[in-house]
Amino acid sequence: MPMPMSGIICFVQPGARTIDMVKRVRSSRDLNPKRVDSILDKIGEVTSDAGIALGTGDEVEVGRLMLRNHELLAQLGVSTRELDKAVDLLVKKGALGAKLTGSGGGGAAIALVQPEDQEDMINELSRDFVKVYPFTVRSRE
Repeated sequence: MPMPMSGIICFVQPGARTIDMVKRVRSSRDLNPKRVDSILDKIGEVTSDAGIALGTGDEVEVGRLMLRNHELLAQLGVSTRELDKAVDLLVKKGALGAKLTGSGGGGAAIALVQPEDQEDMINELSRDFVKVYPFTVRSRE
């Protein structure tokens, strides 16, 4: 059974409305369907691979895939400069991976961290973000 995974959610700024992000992606797709469809296909592959990595408890792979997903979401145009900075800072501080969460356009970043690093990272990151929350994911088995 996979071990629990620990993480942090950092609120960066007020988020955009989901409908606005959907419209942004739809407009991008209308202008360049091949590019947007390619990005969406890659996001689907990353999501599938992440499900497998979560099932086996491979934290390093989950973290790598979170970063890849964030890169793809940024290419899709739903990230912001603040979210990109947050993801970079989280990884610099020791997160295994991080990405925007929700529909994008602001809001929050989520990071996967080693359980033994979680408390120290929260204390350190509390200076950089408005709100920082820990979480733990446990297997249902």
